Amino acid sequence: MNPDKIPMSPAALRFKAHLKAEGLAEGERKALLTLLGTRGLPVSAEERAAIDGCKDPAKLDQWIVRAVSAGSVAEVLGTNGKPRAAKQRAGR
Repeated sequence: MNPDKIPMSPAALRFKAHLKAEGLAEGERKALLTLLGTRGLPVSAEERAAIDGCKDPAKLDQWIVRAVSAGSVAEVLGTNGKPRAAKQRAGR
């Protein structure tokens, strides 16, 4: 018996999608914090709370792209007064 073939109610499908999105966001948060740590960018308690509170995988992905070249966590999060667009690399 294949558990993926068992029919699910609409509510169960929504719950499954919610869990998948939460898992994705958790992975994105972990990747962002790992990248910031690797780059030696200190994360304040306030910035950590903002990262931990973000549930939007697209926003987290945007922050990860910014973190590759940002000079500070404030620049990554766009809290330094001048939001920064992620730069596209040549050849993309």
